[in-house]
Formats: sequence, structure tokens, C-alpha cells
Amino acid sequence: MNEKAGSLLKSIEKENEIVIVMAAETGSHSFDLESPESDRDIRFLFVRANIREYLSIELQPDVISLWKSDYEIEGWDIFKAFRLILKSNPNLFEWFHSRTYEGSNEVFMAEMKSLMASHYSLRNLGQHYYHMCVSNLNQLSKNSGSDKKGHKTMVQAARCYLMLSFLLQKQALPPLAVSQLLKEVNMDWKLSSVFEGLFQAKRSDVYFSKEKILKIGSLFEGELISAKNLLITLPEGTDMEDRLNKTIWECLDIGQGGK
Repeated sequence: MNEKAGSLLKSIEKENEIVIVMAAETGSHSFDLESPESDRDIRFLFVRANIREYLSIELQPDVISLWKSDYEIEGWDIFKAFRLILKSNPNLFEWFHSRTYEGSNEVFMAEMKSLMASHYSLRNLGQHYYHMCVSNLNQLSKNSGSDKKGHKTMVQAARCYLMLSFLLQKQALPPLAVSQLLKEVNMDWKLSSVFEGLFQAKRSDVYFSKEKILKIGSLFEGELISAKNLLITLPEGTDMEDRLNKTIWECLDIGQGGK
């Protein structure tokens, strides 16, 4: 683990009187898209060290956010996170499948990944990545911003397209790294080559012109129409409230009948 990040997480635990049960480096570093200028995004889940804080009239904040040097750090209370997981939240899927830091509870991580694999709604995820892809493409058609902004927007559109394609083809949770998605998604070789060039340029801090970016979008935006119609074929999730409750009780060291 990066020593600086580990030290930051330990200081956050001490200052806020919490226990971090998982911490991961999200964003470009987990998508295999990092460049020399990429910031580091750290996301974590926590429980309050003193269980009475959950039983007090004045509730404690359920989000902790801060910037430290080149680190953007945000943590959510486990109750907030689990209520969103019940809805198959895409952000939390990505957090749990990103590069985790040493100190994350391994038993907790294994349980959550197993839970997501068996209970998460692939349809919800598919709809999310579809709408993100469309939204990014729409931004490009309306935006007159810099080449850098346009390139990064297309990178996100392409990543979401690959995530959506994997879901539709494999009917399973997708990997996060674009390099792995390019290997596993069945697609036209020309588009695959164009995406690889787009991603490699991002890693090297090289940005395509708006004209070139729009041409890339024209290669796959038509595929989104058929993809939208296939979303209904993705399975919906199954109820996971009981397992999430048990996991929270274990994190708080509470027996099912109370102590």
C-alpha cells in the first residue's frame, strides 16, 4: 500500500473515531487509464467506533470528505452505503471492485463481492452505463470546450459502452480495467483498435482534436439503439437485505439477538 495513503486513512480513523472496513483507489487508476497527471481518488466505508453514536438523538455525519495534496478522499458510513447497495448502486459496485488498500477487512470484502455477484441487478447497472454513455456523447455534440475535456469525455463514453457491452454479452458483472474489457468484449476489430488508441493517448496525456473525437463517437453511437432494446434481457437483482443486515451486525460486533 502507498505509505502516504495508508497514513492518511489512519489519521482519518483517529480524528473521526471510526473504523474503516474497506478502502479502495477508484477512478482512472482502477480503470487502467491513469496518466502522470492523474489525481488519486480514495473511497472508503466506515463504522463508528462507539456504537452508541448510532443510538443517539443527534445523528453523526454519514459522509467524510477531504482533499489532501493530490488525494481526493471520500468515505461513507456503512448504513448509507448499504441502503444504496440494496438498489444495486453502480458507484459502490466500482468501489468494491477497485484496487483495495491493505487494512481493508478481507472477510468483509469477500462477503460483499459474493453478495454483489449473486444479488446485484445487472439491469440497473446496464441502464446506468447506457445513460452515462449517451450523456457523455450528448455533451460532446454540444460542447465547444478544450480538446482535453473532449477527449476525457469520449474516454468515459467508450468505457461505459464497453461496460454495457460486457453486461449484455456475458450477463455477468464486468471488470473495471478497459484493457481487460477490450479483450473480453466481442466487437468490431476497427472499433476495438480505435478505443485502444483513445485510451493509450489518455494515459500519455495526449488529446485528440474535437473533429477526431466526434468521428470516434459516430462509430458506435448507432449501436446504442439496439443496446437499449436489449437492456430488458438483463436479470434484475434479488433481495439482499437480510445478508446486509447480518454483515452490519458483524461489523458492529452485535449478535442477531443483541448483546
